[in-house]
Amino acid sequence: TQFGFHIIKVDDKRDKAAPPFDGVKEQLKRYMVQKSQQDFVLKLREAAKVERVEVAAPAAPAAAPVPEKK
Repeated sequence: TQFGFHIIKVDDKRDKAAPPFDGVKEQLKRYMVQKSQQDFVLKLREAAKVERVEVAAPAAPAAAPVPEKK
């Protein structure tokens, strides 16, 4: 890494069973929808032609006259 070499010693390993499909089905659906939306937006951005046009700022409105006191 940027901080140098690292040595990791593995003392023990545990096998963890994969969760049942029914338990992660909704999470997978959300992930797939988000992923497809993200891919679609990236595809649109790549195909888009963006043109910046500088517009002059509108003139500031004139100040209202202040009535004189008598």
